[in-house]
Amino acid sequence: MKKLIITLSIGIVLLFVAACAPVEEVNWDTNSADFEHGLAVELDGDMWYFAGPGSAANAVDIPGHTWKMTGANTLSGKHYNVGPLPAAGKPWWASDAGYGDLLFEVDAIIDTWSDEKAKNYAADGFVHYHEIQNSDGNLHPNKIIWLKHNAVKAFNLDGGPHPEDAHAVVEGVDFDFLPNGMNQYPPAPKTIQVTLANVHDAQPIAPGVVVVHTNKGILDFEGKLAEPTLEPLAEVGSNAQLAEWLKGQTGVEQVVTFDAPILPGESTTLEITVGLNSVVSAVGMAVGTNDAYGLVDSVKASGSHNAIIYDAGTEANEGLLCGFECGQPDPSKGEANIENGVSTSEVVKVHTELTTDLMTVSFN
Repeated sequence: MKKLIITLSIGIVLLFVAACAPVEEVNWDTNSADFEHGLAVELDGDMWYFAGPGSAANAVDIPGHTWKMTGANTLSGKHYNVGPLPAAGKPWWASDAGYGDLLFEVDAIIDTWSDEKAKNYAADGFVHYHEIQNSDGNLHPNKIIWLKHNAVKAFNLDGGPHPEDAHAVVEGVDFDFLPNGMNQYPPAPKTIQVTLANVHDAQPIAPGVVVVHTNKGILDFEGKLAEPTLEPLAEVGSNAQLAEWLKGQTGVEQVVTFDAPILPGESTTLEITVGLNSVVSAVGMAVGTNDAYGLVDSVKASGSHNAIIYDAGTEANEGLLCGFECGQPDPSKGEANIENGVSTSEVVKVHTELTTDLMTVSFN
């Protein structure tokens, strides 16, 4: 009997200690091996990733998220209080939760968008969708991943990519998590303005071309011989041949020309239409050179971008702003400009003489 009492007492003590011990939290740093940050999903013959800056080197994913496939079009995820790589090491989504704390268990469904689907998904807690991108950085043309965030505890979601959507979270389904589900996907193409500004103090910019396209690097000839239709633009500021060549290239959505020179300190504004995966390139010749041109290459239609100045390699450089006698274009000379200058056949490279800023391209 005494032995039994001692045994029971030890058992009660062990149970008491276990009950009082802190519950081990799932942490970003000890994430289950079943889940992966930067998961690649095979879909429609390509590999797709959750679009976004990952929380680990070389990872493309939503910050702080890990995933595993649970079916052909379904996933399970974990959402931790971790930001994109530069912010890793401190809480990012919720200021009152610890770094690396598990915030949500996430249900995910790969599907398309429609108004009816958005309403049905929202009723079940899938109020947010996330875009997926391939290794080229292009978003899927019609599929997204619908997400339902199930909070594991209460906290304030006051950080992340949209702090304007801050709210108090309670345990259970979060029906207020970044609610973008009613936003059409893919979004309709939109018409915007693009402004090309001459920021040089002496070089005019000759007529050039703006192209909207999805095939990145379409005007990137660095290290190669220039596309033949680039030569008249780079040498005499004639944009027509390059514009026609671009219209026949894969992935080109729109070609717009600016047909008057842009003088130092001045700018010109054009209208373009951009879609889901559109990027924009703009090119124009520096008039006071033999074959230099400024290029803004394959940028998203937002912000402001500075042109890189290239040497087309098609005509010998004879100095800057030295005029027709040096092989540089003079509008008053007409067709005499075409054969003016010494022809060369060198690869395109960054210009070594014209090194000050020439052109910026901005969007609004």
